[in-house]
Amino acid sequence: MAKHLLRSNEHQSLDDIVAFRLDMVDGVTLLYQSVSQYERFRLMNRQELQAQKQARLMELGYQTTFSVLSAIEAVLKLDYDQRVINRLKDPLSREFRKLHKSKGHRILLEDDILANWQLHYQNAASVIQPLIKAFRFRHWLAHGRYWQPKFQHYDFDDVYILADAVLTQFPLKN
Repeated sequence: MAKHLLRSNEHQSLDDIVAFRLDMVDGVTLLYQSVSQYERFRLMNRQELQAQKQARLMELGYQTTFSVLSAIEAVLKLDYDQRVINRLKDPLSREFRKLHKSKGHRILLEDDILANWQLHYQNAASVIQPLIKAFRFRHWLAHGRYWQPKFQHYDFDDVYILADAVLTQFPLKN
């Protein structure tokens, strides 16, 4: 088992994701304002064009929501790694080192990382429970959306607020 996580340094920041989302919303909006220039739109009426534009924007929302949740997972796993590598002495870091001895980097985000954050930082609990629910939505997105979900759908703004809370309220070490 590798002692340390080999980092790709390709994880996205929330600012990167927000900028991408804004660029893509602008791009979709501009595309549907100039449909007469494109052959593929010639046989569509106004209602069909509007429905397709809304579908594209919804898909963009799903994709960027997924990206935000993935970015938060990366932040939390990098924090775990830093606490283990630097042998920090706080109770959460000690628990993470115990987990690392038994599981290495095969830790589970919800069962290992978030559960321990909730245990050791009581003020984090108000963010962790909604975050765990949002990760259920991410699993649905990641696995093809083929089943009818029995949980809340999240939009970009919902998960951005959660992600921002993690970044500003948690004493992260990365």
